[in-house]
Amino acid sequence: MDKQIFRGARELAAYTGFSENAIHILVARGTLPVHRHGRLLIFLKDEIDEFFARLPGTTAADALAAAIRKHDTTARQSRRTRARVERLGPVTEEVSRPHRN
Repeated sequence: MDKQIFRGARELAAYTGFSENAIHILVARGTLPVHRHGRLLIFLKDEIDEFFARLPGTTAADALAAAIRKHDTTARQSRRTRARVERLGPVTEEVSRPHRN
């Protein structure tokens, strides 16, 4: 059985699309499956794929749905803000603020 392995955070980062720093952080937290050979981090492709498959919301469809929901929420908040500003009308006097040094 030929398992593909990634030697070091750089190879795994290229495979996953995460930064090397993010890989090191996940290893330090103990969340990412890793094998150590001295200082060398060794990742098995099967274990990495299984790890990401177990995470909730990691499918492309879920990510797209989350992005659409976020966009809709932001647009709705923008409309509310514009409506509030229109109800208040133009600002006619300036508010004086204390000068900070």
